[in-house]
Amino acid sequence: MSPDFTYVLHILGFSLPILLFLYIRKRTLIYKERRALLSIVVFAVLFQSITESIALSWNAWAFSGSGLLQIWPAAFPIEELLLALLFPLTLASVIVVLLDWKRRGKHQWLVG
Repeated sequence: MSPDFTYVLHILGFSLPILLFLYIRKRTLIYKERRALLSIVVFAVLFQSITESIALSWNAWAFSGSGLLQIWPAAFPIEELLLALLFPLTLASVIVVLLDWKRRGKHQWLVG
């Protein structure tokens, strides 16, 4: 496999298994909380876009071609956009499921 896909594979490899598991097991709960999840993701993407652009303009860091897909939808690579989308969505989804588990007082949050 090409080393150009390593960063995106790490992002997808971390987020997608957790998201798929939660969305298969708890789809009605996740669907019920979709507005909250969407709000979190929109805020995270906006925040990431602003801070990433500022940091790049100040030369706080830079992206080299190694490990990137070379798709730049903005001042930063597509991998950073995926990171801003998937990590907050994954974390927020886990929190929604855990809060529901605590609210119901059950210890079967993954099987019930």
